[in-house]
Amino acid sequence: VESTTQTAKDATKGKGVASSSSQPSSEDAHAAASLSWSSFDPLEFIERGVTMVGDMTRFTNTSTEDLRKKALEYEVKGTLLNYLLTNRQEQEVLEAKRKVKTVDDNLADIEKRYSETKAKLEDDIQKLKKEQEGEAEKLKKEYEEKLAKIKESYAASETKLKENAAAQDEKISKLSKERDEAVFSAGTLGEEKARLENDVTELQLYAASQYDEGFSFAVEQIKLLFPDLDAKRLGEADAMNQIIDGKLVPYAPPQ
Repeated sequence: VESTTQTAKDATKGKGVASSSSQPSSEDAHAAASLSWSSFDPLEFIERGVTMVGDMTRFTNTSTEDLRKKALEYEVKGTLLNYLLTNRQEQEVLEAKRKVKTVDDNLADIEKRYSETKAKLEDDIQKLKKEQEGEAEKLKKEYEEKLAKIKESYAASETKLKENAAAQDEKISKLSKERDEAVFSAGTLGEEKARLENDVTELQLYAASQYDEGFSFAVEQIKLLFPDLDAKRLGEADAMNQIIDGKLVPYAPPQ
């Protein structure tokens, strides 16, 4: 800072020397005379104290020392411009850092929100998973209970069907036995019937023979008792005749 101040003062002195030969305006002279570090304005200094105005030939009679001082003025101008450039760059760097910090803060906030959202989502997923597992366990339990009831009902039905089947088998066996006995009895009864029918036929023939013999014996007795009877008329008598309306007619079975 002291070097810059000294350079600015030297440049101001050189400007005063050059101004005597180049005849600067009274406003520039007043600015150079009133220059101090506390009130030093670089832009005003560049515009008013350092900038050369006019034809270059006016420096023909200027001494080397004055020209050297004038050159120092331009060096001060370059230094000030470098200072302004550096200051601007520092401000831009600070602004960039501020923006980077803002981005970092926003990124940190986003990461924080992401972490919170992720944690909340994981909690919700765990809760939902537990609820789903509980619901699945409940449905599984209900299904197992229903399945157990169905199995129990099926077992009872199966037992009942087996009992019914056993009863039906027993009944079928009994009916088969009764059928066999009935068939056997039918065969026996058929034989007995045939035998009885044969006996009836024989008895009928025997009865008819006995009846015919008895009738013939009665006719012979009548002939002996009543020899005067007409033998031809008496011969019309037959055990198979029947008397209808006082007449002998052949026997006819009832319709």
